[in-house]
Amino acid sequence: KIAAVIYSGEPPVNQPLAEKLYSAVSGCTVSANPENDGVFLLVSSDFSHHQNLETTKARDARSRLFLEKPSEQPWILAVCDNRPAMYTLQKLLPDNSETTILCNTNSYELIPEGADDITSYFFCFFSK
Repeated sequence: KIAAVIYSGEPPVNQPLAEKLYSAVSGCTVSANPENDGVFLLVSSDFSHHQNLETTKARDARSRLFLEKPSEQPWILAVCDNRPAMYTLQKLLPDNSETTILCNTNSYELIPEGADDITSYFFCFFSK
């Protein structure tokens, strides 16, 4: 089964939306369905927006703290446009989950234009 969930996740944080998202997704996880190990959750989120390189790097350092250990860090640390998904990740991932950050880059590193309008990206896998 494939299900797409679309919502507006821009700040400010919409806590009721975050809780609804978690509630909708939590029944589809491996822990809720241990006989089905074919569960895959794809989350899309841009991270730091509309800043210079120095601010983008500082924001990414905060986001990295959360992404490296989502069960140990406050989800609000993730400076992104999809905080409901960060809330959901924190609640879904087991304490012993492992994070692999494949890449952290930004729009300025990809195309050196718009030095004051940078968006950053993380590409991660989470596993238990």
